[in-house]
This record gives sequence, structure tokens and C-alpha cells, in this order.
Amino acid sequence: MKKIIYLLILCLTTSIFYSCSKDEPDTANSIFDTSAPELNSFDQWLRDNYVIPYNIQVKYKLEDIETDYAYNVIPADLEKSKRMAFLLKYLWIEAYKEVAGDGIHFVRANAPRVMHYLGSAEYDDRGKRLGVAEGGMKITITEVNDLIPSQIIYQEFFNTIHHEFGHILCQTIDIPIDFRTITPADYAPSTWFNRSDEEAAELGFVSPYASSLPEEDFVEVLARYITYTPAEWQAKLTQAGTTGSELITIKLGRVKTYMKNAWKVDLDQLKAVVQRRAYEIQFIDLDNLGF
Repeated sequence: MKKIIYLLILCLTTSIFYSCSKDEPDTANSIFDTSAPELNSFDQWLRDNYVIPYNIQVKYKLEDIETDYAYNVIPADLEKSKRMAFLLKYLWIEAYKEVAGDGIHFVRANAPRVMHYLGSAEYDDRGKRLGVAEGGMKITITEVNDLIPSQIIYQEFFNTIHHEFGHILCQTIDIPIDFRTITPADYAPSTWFNRSDEEAAELGFVSPYASSLPEEDFVEVLARYITYTPAEWQAKLTQAGTTGSELITIKLGRVKTYMKNAWKVDLDQLKAVVQRRAYEIQFIDLDNLGF
């Protein structure tokens, strides 16, 4: 009986080893499509202007795995996606490239690996989200389908991208501790959306959302300072009144120091470049970008 059992074990072991030795992938009849995808003219432009120089992938075709299932969204329109990609490069990437000490290397090292476009906004009980930075790896831009060519500065969109990129920088090097002590008692994480622009400004915040958390406050100052014209920034200080404007000015000073010390970026120079490029947009035919 033992001999029979030993013989069966030997046969089974031999069979397993034999089967494993033959267990090679059948590449000729794979069920997966391993061929390179065909690139349209826009894909080729993205490869040459985003992927190769900056290692950034732009996802403009709706992929449910990239979306937040808590929201109902629609795909980004192709032509609007083209304009968005061009404008992001012109008003954000190339602005930092022009100002940062090591230019292209600064962008490549710190930019998100994925830019994700959605055609519509993401709404929750506090309103809509225009963008979100996810762990420094991805920025989602919503409402791409509302990008209107007649707008010159596209301020709402590009405040968003500078805001989210600011988060990525601050996730790498944290905001100064003393920034958190300027208006510590007035942050309202759960009720900030009940504040008007004027109420927030009088408390020392450049927007109601800035009054939600110190981290949001910091990047709102950064983004709005560089995307606001000098007249718009002065109007915000005027709206804030004496006390509020003093607090905002102190915060701006902290942001400028942080950007200079942490990233070797002169914020006033960056503002000048962004403003110049925003002005130049009116002379570019965004309906005929050539890709």
C-alpha cells in the first residue's frame, strides 16, 4: 500500500513540474491588446509638450477609475481640452519655467504626474469644486467645458491651477509655522462657505475659502496675488479695511519669504510674468491652435 502511495506522489509531483515547465505565456494569442495606441494630433502635441519635457500626462478622455465616484460628471470637450492644455502650459508651466532658477527642472521635479480634465463641476453640500490636488501626483481640473475663448485672463481657472500647484509645493516643504498664528481664531473649517467675500476680507482672508484652514489660506494668498491684476489686488485690500488689509499684507509677506527661501522663486517676478502672459492671450487664436 505504501509503495502505491509513494508511486502516486511521484507521478503527481512529476506532473506538476512538467506542467509548470510548459506554463509559458502565449504571446501570439494574448487576450490583451499590447499594441501602442494610435495618437491623434492632440495626443502628439501633448506628448511633445507635456510628456517628454515635463513627464506630465494629460487625461482628457473620461476614465471612471480617475474620477471620484461621489460625484456625477461628464467628459471634457475635445476642443475645450485643447485650449485648456495650451493655456495651462502658457500661463502656469512656462511662467514657472521662466522664473524658477532651474527652469524646466523645477517644473519636472514638482509638477503633478497627471493632469485630469472633467467637463463639469463636482458639487457637494458646500458648493462646487473647481480642482483638487491629490498627494502631489494628480490635479483634477473641472468645468473644462465652460472655458470660453472670449475670456482674456481666465482668472477662475488659473487661480485654481496656481492654488492646487501651491498645495503640491507646500506638501513638499511645509508652510511657515508663524503663518498659522496670524489669524488662528478665525478659521472656520465647517462654516467658511457662510462668509461673504467682504466678511472674509475684513477678517484678513483673500476669499471665504481661505478662511477654512491655514493651508488653504496660504495657497489662496499665493494664487490670488499672482493672478489678480494690481488693481484687483488693491481692490481686495480696500474691501478688507484697515485691519483686514494689514493682516492680508502680513500673510503675503510670509508667502513671499517662503517662495524665495524654499523654492528660489521671486513672487513679484512670477506675478509680473503671469500678468504679462495673461495679457498676451488676447493675441493668440485659441480656435486655431494647429493640433
